[in-house]
Amino acid sequence: MNTLVISCMDRRLNMLIEKDYPESIIIRNAGANVNPVIGEIKDIMQDKDIRKIVVAAHTDCEAMKKVYNVINKSDSAIEDLEQNLISLFRGMKFKDINELEKLNLEMQVDKLKNEFPDLEIIGKMINTSEIKGDKEFKNHGLIIMNPSKPDYAGLLKDLKANPFEMYIIQSDFEEAIADIQLAANDLKTNPIHIVTIDKENPRESKKNSERLKMLLHKNDISSYIYKNKSK
Repeated sequence: MNTLVISCMDRRLNMLIEKDYPESIIIRNAGANVNPVIGEIKDIMQDKDIRKIVVAAHTDCEAMKKVYNVINKSDSAIEDLEQNLISLFRGMKFKDINELEKLNLEMQVDKLKNEFPDLEIIGKMINTSEIKGDKEFKNHGLIIMNPSKPDYAGLLKDLKANPFEMYIIQSDFEEAIADIQLAANDLKTNPIHIVTIDKENPRESKKNSERLKMLLHKNDISSYIYKNKSK
């Protein structure tokens, strides 16, 4: 039985996800948001024998802070982020970030149960204050790649990066544009690596790298081919 895990791009979750779900297929974006990846989930289900989906959200979530600040403090947000994430919470009642994070997890789980009534759907809230490790990095980068089994330790070693240094988005590039912009503009991630895994077409990564350079007005964006040892 294969498990699909949907989690957040937060850098603090990298090694925990690899440890707890080494054989699972992983999707990661801003806030473990199911809304923009339903199509991806259906594609994965056709290719893999998925019987269980785990939504692994977490405390101290920057995506939920963005939602909170846009709704309650008139912060600005790009149209795609408003449509894919923020709009889901408009009209909802939550008094603080903690309540919003709990509401987010409940909403994502309910969405999956409605879409996939025959699957086992589990929601988990990860307490990031309990994650041990080096959290002193002031500058953070971003990795973008397709859903896969987590071989973060190997990939981060190849990129000469610390596990707590890199945010990781695992989603179809087109569906992840809003999340990438959130990471680049709000979290100030730099550099950005678009990773091609195994037999994926490296030309797509190069094309997407050039597209991001124009979109984000950044030059420190590269494409990288990685042999996923856990696949």
